[in-house]
Amino acid sequence: GPTYQSPKRHGYVCQSVLVHVDDVDAHFARAVAAGATIASQPETQPFGERSYEAIDLEGQRWFFSQHVDDIAPEDWGAVVAKAPHGGVSSKT
Repeated sequence: GPTYQSPKRHGYVCQSVLVHVDDVDAHFARAVAAGATIASQPETQPFGERSYEAIDLEGQRWFFSQHVDDIAPEDWGAVVAKAPHGGVSSKT
């Protein structure tokens, strides 16, 4: 409506979105070619995801990621703990 003010106008980031893609490097190349604002280059994370970050016209952050390797949580620094209901959960 007429009184709407975008979060960007006030310097807020009110959301981020994670999108899994089949080929993050190809996706990144297309984003750069289209003029996207890139916040971080593709990088393989210790937990087996390769990802990069872009910022949209409203200043919101988009993470694009591809699964590249199965890494056990304890191998990338997570602590595996018993969940309250008796299952297993990962905590960093």
